[in-house]
Amino acid sequence: MAKKIKIGKTRDGRLKVKGRGVHMTHKAKERKRAHREEYGQSAYTPEVGKAFCTILASTCNVGKAAGAVGVTRMTVYNWREQFKEFAEEWDAAKQIGLTVLEDEAVRRGGTDGVDEPVFYKGKLIDTVKKHSDTLLTFLISAHKPDTYGKQRLEHSGKDGAPLTPMRVEVVFPDAPKEQKKK
Repeated sequence: MAKKIKIGKTRDGRLKVKGRGVHMTHKAKERKRAHREEYGQSAYTPEVGKAFCTILASTCNVGKAAGAVGVTRMTVYNWREQFKEFAEEWDAAKQIGLTVLEDEAVRRGGTDGVDEPVFYKGKLIDTVKKHSDTLLTFLISAHKPDTYGKQRLEHSGKDGAPLTPMRVEVVFPDAPKEQKKK
């Protein structure tokens, strides 16, 4: 027979469930086993970390890289917090992945463009090469923000000091008094 569940508090004030029955522990183990079967073993190894980072470098997508090595996104973020060397490999892979994305953006936007199909009466008749001016604008403004970036105007006081708030006082004139009729 299962024990009754009681909710108590720990010494530091957190809620704690007391008296869990054996059946609940068994169910929790079953859920954990099913999770591992679906997503794979979530223990970090340097080989799994390198495989993740290799895929991250080519896709720049954490979800795809995590799925490829058989773990969840949350697992790799936990690994990132726990293992310093993995976090460093992740950062390096992310930089490579961003370079790959940037190269693809340049290819699509300026040099090669993208072939878009042309349809007439529901049938494919040709393709047209499209280039993205917006994509190129973003790339140029990212690399040369002083020249092509958004112009920013900073308001400050004398010698760069912060502006002091002004005090505004609104004064209403006295309303004319009505004269009594005699």
